[in-house]
Amino acid sequence: KPTDELLVVLHAPEVGTFEVFESMATRVAREVTLTVTNEFEGMDVYGWAAFTQPHNKQASTSTYLGMVTIL
Repeated sequence: KPTDELLVVLHAPEVGTFEVFESMATRVAREVTLTVTNEFEGMDVYGWAAFTQPHNKQASTSTYLGMVTIL
């Protein structure tokens, strides 16, 4: 649905930390900018994304986004 909300999870294995971004944008937004914690600076992080309908407590299957280096 166009009103589905984006959920992004980033994992930094170097420090064993996850950062979760809930309701970052709707499906129709088509792009989003995330501001991550300074703790991740210079680290390789792994990402996953899914769309949710929080009011119905439903979520899509997550998609692996790959590894990125946080600058």
